[in-house]
Amino acid sequence: MKTKFFTCIIAILISFSFANGQKIEKALGEIKKLDLTGGIYTLKQGDSKIIYNGANDEILNMIYDSIKQTLNIQTSSNVELYLNDIENINIKEVAKLSIVDTFFTNYLKIKVDEASKADIVVNCDTLELIASEASYIKASGRCKYLKINADEASYVNAAKLEAQCANVLASEASGASVIASDSLNITAKEASYITYFGKPNHLKFTKEEFSFITNKDSKDIDDTLNIVNKILQSLPDFDSLLNNFSEVKFKIDIADTDNYYEKKNDDKKDTKSDKKNKFKGHWASLDFIFTNYADKSLSYTLPANYDYFDLNFSKSTGVQLNFFQQSIPFNKSRTLGMVTGLGWQCLNYTFSQKPIITDSKLGLITIIDSTKTVSKSKVTANYLQLPILFEYQSKNKPYFHINVGAVGGVLVSSHAKIKYSNPEKNEKENSINSLNPFKYGLVCRFGIKNLSFTFQYNFSPVFKENKGPEVLPLEFGITLLSF
Repeated sequence: MKTKFFTCIIAILISFSFANGQKIEKALGEIKKLDLTGGIYTLKQGDSKIIYNGANDEILNMIYDSIKQTLNIQTSSNVELYLNDIENINIKEVAKLSIVDTFFTNYLKIKVDEASKADIVVNCDTLELIASEASYIKASGRCKYLKINADEASYVNAAKLEAQCANVLASEASGASVIASDSLNITAKEASYITYFGKPNHLKFTKEEFSFITNKDSKDIDDTLNIVNKILQSLPDFDSLLNNFSEVKFKIDIADTDNYYEKKNDDKKDTKSDKKNKFKGHWASLDFIFTNYADKSLSYTLPANYDYFDLNFSKSTGVQLNFFQQSIPFNKSRTLGMVTGLGWQCLNYTFSQKPIITDSKLGLITIIDSTKTVSKSKVTANYLQLPILFEYQSKNKPYFHINVGAVGGVLVSSHAKIKYSNPEKNEKENSINSLNPFKYGLVCRFGIKNLSFTFQYNFSPVFKENKGPEVLPLEFGITLLSF
């Protein structure tokens, strides 16, 4: 029995620790599926093998299943992979994958999760690109059939991928760029945005409120995507992003009633003069958020009967798109004023114990199922928010600003999502009635120039009474893009 078992499934667990600069090369068997966790990976087409540099303080864990033809790698270092063919690639936990040369295959599915990135060049028949939780995919090359799914503040840039037929979905403050020659079906919802290039023969699109779908000429691809790449390829490397904020220029299509816009390079002097003479608040922006909740005494410890609601703070993230702003100055020097507007907030409450949850008349409850292995469990809530802020801003370097005020919001949509690793599938339950339909609290935003940090403390509980733990939501954020 043991012999038969080890003949059917060969699993090799390898831990390496080598001297700095030593190059390690090992042959691999046939692989159809890659699971990459952490680290920086380069993939090329060729005889199957793995190459990496050893280091005294770095450990590479690799599990290879010859029956299922899967390879799982977890590392914090650089890894180079050569494969003859591949069908599925999963990238997670701030991992980065680059396919530097064109990879030829019939079918390829790439899933990027948890603030990870992929930059690929492919030539295939069918290509699926899935990005979630503040992740980014850049794809170029060509394919016949393309499917894109971007959600939870992610972006898929496929404008330089020549596709015949494409199906694109962007949700929860996400975005996509695409080009298709024959047929194109696009859906943007929950404060998302999609740009398509050229004129496909057959076009169908669906757009919800607060979402955007725009068409650009194919010759404008490079100019249009230049800004997007600068911002999104930097995520979530905030150090790199902040160091380059002063060098990045933005062009936006979202209307601001302040009638503020960025002038061309030859009008820089006028722009600087306008900034000094004009009061423009710091609400309109795209923010990356970490969320948590606590009781009224600010304790993060939950009652024993609700311990399955403990949050994984590092993975409880979200995004806030403040798309409308009105600024009202109070003094002639334009340093004091009131700011209001509208914003879309998407929050993910990711549970550390990974329970199987469902909504019921009794509230959110857990389900025990020993036949399934859960890899992630979370509740997502989307709010439409309106602030009333009082702001001070300096007109001299370093252009410091701070605003404080009240904010209220209404729950627009919500869902619970369970990701299983065994069996590999996702379950999604929409409209969580146990969530409080309203939120209100205090918010403070401060920073220098276009860089802002935000803190929001809410007085309204996350859940309805007796539908979950009595906790108040807290949000901490950083501005990625100011309008």
